[in-house]
Amino acid sequence: MKTIDYDFLDKLSMPGKIAANPAETQLAFVLSRLDFEDNQYKSNLWLYDGSNFRQITFDDQVRDFCWEDDDHLLFTSSRTAKEKDQAKEDLAFTSCYRLSLGGGEAGPAFQLALAVQAIESLGYGYYLLQAGFNRDLPNAYILPEDKRKEQKKAKTKEAFAQHLTEIPFYFNGSDYTEGERTGLFLFHAPSGQLERISKEELDVDFYTLSEDKARLYFGARTRAPKAELFNHLYKFELPHADLEAGETIPLAAPVQIYGDDDLDFSFAWEASAADENSVYVLACDMQVYGINQSPRIYQMQATSGQLEPVSDKSYEFYSCLNTDIDFGGKPGSFVKDGVFYFVATDQDHDALYTIQAGEEPSKIWDADGAILAIAPWGPGILCTAMQDYLPAELCLISQGPSGFASKRLSEWNCKLFKEYELLRPVPLSAGEAEDIDGWVIYPRDFVKGGSYPAILDIHGGPRTAYGAVFFHEMQVWAQRGYFVLFCNPRGSGGRGDAFADIRGKYGSVDYEDLMHFQDACLTAIPEIDRQRLGVTGGSYGGFMTNWIIGHTDRFAAAATQRSITNWISFYGTSDIGYFFATDQNDTLTFDQAGFLKLWDFSPLRYINSCKTPTLIIHSAKDYRCPLEQGYQLFTALKDRDIPSEMYIFHEETHELSRSGKPQARKLRLKAITEWMDQYLGKAQED
Repeated sequence: MKTIDYDFLDKLSMPGKIAANPAETQLAFVLSRLDFEDNQYKSNLWLYDGSNFRQITFDDQVRDFCWEDDDHLLFTSSRTAKEKDQAKEDLAFTSCYRLSLGGGEAGPAFQLALAVQAIESLGYGYYLLQAGFNRDLPNAYILPEDKRKEQKKAKTKEAFAQHLTEIPFYFNGSDYTEGERTGLFLFHAPSGQLERISKEELDVDFYTLSEDKARLYFGARTRAPKAELFNHLYKFELPHADLEAGETIPLAAPVQIYGDDDLDFSFAWEASAADENSVYVLACDMQVYGINQSPRIYQMQATSGQLEPVSDKSYEFYSCLNTDIDFGGKPGSFVKDGVFYFVATDQDHDALYTIQAGEEPSKIWDADGAILAIAPWGPGILCTAMQDYLPAELCLISQGPSGFASKRLSEWNCKLFKEYELLRPVPLSAGEAEDIDGWVIYPRDFVKGGSYPAILDIHGGPRTAYGAVFFHEMQVWAQRGYFVLFCNPRGSGGRGDAFADIRGKYGSVDYEDLMHFQDACLTAIPEIDRQRLGVTGGSYGGFMTNWIIGHTDRFAAAATQRSITNWISFYGTSDIGYFFATDQNDTLTFDQAGFLKLWDFSPLRYINSCKTPTLIIHSAKDYRCPLEQGYQLFTALKDRDIPSEMYIFHEETHELSRSGKPQARKLRLKAITEWMDQYLGKAQED
């Protein structure tokens, strides 16, 4: 059997967004792959007709699409050199192509002077667009092309300075965001009329359409001078069937149907297809567990804004399970015939739920792993799922005599494991105050009575979770001869708000759980060499790695990635720092007690106790855990003569390990592995 190595990623095909046509006879989806040679991700549209799969675009550029009707798809792509040049010269530019399932090549549909993020066909030539714009040029999309290009040149000339008036002033993956907003636009293709329907001061976070596409609900917040933490909820009447008779419906401003600063809205959908006045919402007041508190489901009367809770239970909406091979861009919910279907994480796996009017949410299917996307399909549900520790495939969930079950439809990735050896994790639970779910991957060619090094891998978040999900980096290490240990300490998602709440306790109960789990592994598996233990993690996992090396010398090597080192400087430099640092440490910033608490819970405070050789991985454009956090740790370690090296990935962000450029991802994993090899003793020869 072949070994899973650094290059294995380019053999995977990863499904992204999925959507069925109105008749639910064809499913369109984006299928992406990673290309090391071109150092990019390549994405194309595919179709599934209930029996067969076929690729329908070949330009490797597709990122988003929508169905116009049962037989026509609209998708965004830059196919020509002229379009690519236009995108560079214009303030914003998107090309849309139309493809008929009846045959023939995709042809140009229309071009928009917007950076379109999502598109929906409303019928009768109308399209709903989610797109970015700038507060200082809110109507640039209606300027003539030459004027827009002049504005772009002027903007480029002034790039030597950045004027800031609001926070956050940058956003991970987006560089400086001064004045940048996300808005909703209505486009009428026959006339070319394009109009923004959300106010220019609003930043739109989400939107949903009624089943008949006659109404739009969206959540938005203001950004200046400081971004609100709460989404307000808006309703907008869309052009619909009246237009078939040629009537014109004058556009009106969206109506704010709920806006008090005590609820953050994260989703809205109508209780039934016929009753636009009864709306279900996901909302959170953040009063008990802070910003990580799970939303609850309410039923709202859209005319009065009155809310009634549907259930006392909160849910971990959408998958919070960790993986390093999820290429993103997928819906985790939909509404059909007045029934809302959604995905939520339940401890170490995902589950599919439904809500019907007047009833409690009902779990209809437990997945053995992660559910990445769902779409309606006749009597069943199509989904992309990662099950049994395998990469994602397309599956059909349908009801049989004994309940709902899934059937795997595709074999893009599973067939690889006829050639490659998959090392499945073995559950191993540990803990004192709480039962901690954990797993161990045994090294390839494991021999009982032998001696092997081990790597403890800590997830990010903290409110995410490990589960029965494929991890490339873990497979690489295990196949090179390492034990790989991972668990869900307190602070992790999937087990409710109380379990996940570690505000003001970072580095205490979670640290205890990680060490208890490590001890349980050492007790249960004598083949783990206690002198050859390594630890690594990213984001929150990087914070914990930094904390661990300042509180124990049990690890012979550490690799910290995109980490927090100093809560005080994090507060003023991270894109989320001004609210995340104080919330997660359960303190105030600018008083003596608050300042001291931030320092007491900063890993940098304990660096004098560190003896562990430590590799630091950070990205220059990581604005979530900014680069200065890595610099501080590197300087402190070097100043204390602790063996340390640092890699800075110039064009990468906080998402390096999950969606960074292919060559950067490869170098990152190679650097960590070679660091462990150096200090733990090479587990296996290349």
